[in-house]
Amino acid sequence: SLQLAGADPDRAAPALADIQAFLAVAGRDWYAYGDGELSRVNAALVAGEPAPVSPELAAVIARALDLAARSGGRFDPAVGDLVTLWGFDRAERLAATLAPPPPASVGAARAGSGTAADVTLADGVVRARRPLRLDLGGIAKGTALARIGARLTAAGIANALVDLGGSSLLALGTRGDRPW
Repeated sequence: SLQLAGADPDRAAPALADIQAFLAVAGRDWYAYGDGELSRVNAALVAGEPAPVSPELAAVIARALDLAARSGGRFDPAVGDLVTLWGFDRAERLAATLAPPPPASVGAARAGSGTAADVTLADGVVRARRPLRLDLGGIAKGTALARIGARLTAAGIANALVDLGGSSLLALGTRGDRPW
């Protein structure tokens, strides 16, 4: 959801349309388990093939790889196989009460999948030394919020509250005389 305070409607309408279009593309193409761009990239990486990526997705992958390196691997976007194993890849599975996978299955998934350290991104192409699936869920909403904030600011909108699913919020300015 997006709430604006004190925004000029003539400036807000095109900004909101731009943000809606951005979220539709990001929601499709940054999601690892649908039919968007990251899903196609993952199919190539699992098959040991290089995958061309759009500049938009390349920027998100580059940020994820940077965070993985800066965290010493504690944050690892190459967790797609584990996400699937645990059942976090589909909403209907999240709604169900699932028992954790057996430790042997977790160990096998970890042993059979590469990590972010195996991934390179250069000239718009992602490669992996070992088969793996990228999952950008750990940074996608925050990245989207930063981009939405930049779009709002560029449109001259100084007061907004953006909520991407309740767990990721961006507050710009105030709501009248009160903080958001």
